[in-house]
Amino acid sequence: MDSAAIIIMNLAPFIVFGGVVGGILGSLRCNVGSGIVWGAILGPIGWLMVLVLMDRRPVCPHCRERVKPGAVICRYCQRPLEPLPPEAPGPLAPESESGA
Repeated sequence: MDSAAIIIMNLAPFIVFGGVVGGILGSLRCNVGSGIVWGAILGPIGWLMVLVLMDRRPVCPHCRERVKPGAVICRYCQRPLEPLPPEAPGPLAPESESGA
C-alpha cells in the first residue's frame, strides 16, 4: 500500500467519530447537519463551534430563554408561547388554479 492509502485509513475513524459526536451535539441545538460537517472537518474545535455559535432553537418572548421547537409553554417562566407564523410561499410555489 502506498502512503496516501495508509494516511486515509488512519484518519477515517477520527473523521467518522468527529461527525457522529458533532451530530449528537448539533441535535441539542436543532442543527444536526452542521454539527456533522463541522465535527468531521474540525473535530473538537467543530464541536465547540456547534455548541457555542449555532443555536436555532426559538426564544421565549417573555424571558428570552431558548425553548424546544414546537413548545407551547416556556419551561422557565411558564408563560404560553405564541405559535410561529406560517411561512409565506416562495416565488416558485405552485399557485392554485381556479377552474375555468
